[in-house]
Amino acid sequence: RGGQSFANAWANVMVATNYGTNTTNIPEQPFFESSLNPAYCTGFANCTTAFVMNNAVLMNRSDAFDAYTGVSNAGDWLFGRSMTSDPICGTYGPACTPTTFGANGQSPSVVSTVSNGYGNYNSGYIQLTTTSWHGLTAKTNFSYSNALGTGDVVQASSSYATVDPWNLHNNYGPQYYNEKFVFNAFLNFAEPYYSSQQGAIGRLLGGWSFSPLFVYGSGFPVQMTTSNGDCGSFGECNTNYIFAYENMVVAKNLHYSGTEKTTGGSVVTNSFGDQIACGTAGPDYNVLSDPAASCPIDGGIFGDPVRNPVLGYDGQIGGGGPVKGLPFFNLDLGVTKNIKIKERLSSSLYFDWTNVLNHMQPADPCFIGYAPQVWGVLGCGGNLQANNPRRLQIGASFDW
Repeated sequence: RGGQSFANAWANVMVATNYGTNTTNIPEQPFFESSLNPAYCTGFANCTTAFVMNNAVLMNRSDAFDAYTGVSNAGDWLFGRSMTSDPICGTYGPACTPTTFGANGQSPSVVSTVSNGYGNYNSGYIQLTTTSWHGLTAKTNFSYSNALGTGDVVQASSSYATVDPWNLHNNYGPQYYNEKFVFNAFLNFAEPYYSSQQGAIGRLLGGWSFSPLFVYGSGFPVQMTTSNGDCGSFGECNTNYIFAYENMVVAKNLHYSGTEKTTGGSVVTNSFGDQIACGTAGPDYNVLSDPAASCPIDGGIFGDPVRNPVLGYDGQIGGGGPVKGLPFFNLDLGVTKNIKIKERLSSSLYFDWTNVLNHMQPADPCFIGYAPQVWGVLGCGGNLQANNPRRLQIGASFDW
């Protein structure tokens, strides 16, 4: 309307006011001037100013959905009812009065589940297999890969929306399961020299087998949740009922290494004089050396190292996340001792360890725009350990 889309008008006022934080210079936008009920604009210099002043909080959160819906639900768009949550009126217009139809709107949101989307997976893969070589059987493999796409959920998923229904490519990014390096090694060594178990030494040294299983991964993407709760930045869905894989925009180098650090957070003062706790949750384990240096202390606006995405201004904010989680490894071990008692009678003892090295794997960090206290905190301030401690299972069997 007025030769301008809502997205373009929204982007212009977001840039001019820096997410609604500076309202001293608000340029008029043709869309607002030609689309808003004059009564909505009463008391303001123009309709654009009225929209900005009435939605400053939502603009600070980059919540285009709720800003648009609030005006639509109040009946203040001159083009009439445009949301399923709008009041149902007998005669719709600037003076719309809901009539008694049993509902003050049809639905807060409507989700359609379709199999749209695309992705690609590229990898190099090498495998080595050894079978019964001097008692050793082994299979090891290594892959170097990159998985990109518009998101990967089963078709039965509900409460999930694409970032931009009008441009599916804006959802394109690393798949949430994207892992660059993966290495697996399974070995089974059955001691061959005393396998007959002849004599006392044979009974003692024979019948042993050792089966380690080693796994290494370079880490999965970590999402940077937006201040509006991953839904409203591009107006794609109702923030109370649905979510999407939105990500904040990384504007500066985070000096991110994806390694565990003993780093306490800090309380800083933002540009508005508010005290903001950055990375203070949990027992002082963080993935960042200085959480406050990249924390969106002003709420994720222009000038912050990380900011909320803006409808009509940014693109490709989807994907599993702009940073990688921590690499991980695990070693399990199975030890078996077969004991020949008689020709037709034998017994086996089983010792199976999971996480035999008792390696503590830290949980991935959290980056949440509306909760800066967990910025970069491993385990989001909760349980620091992602895996289980060492466990041993012992078993026995008799064969006849």
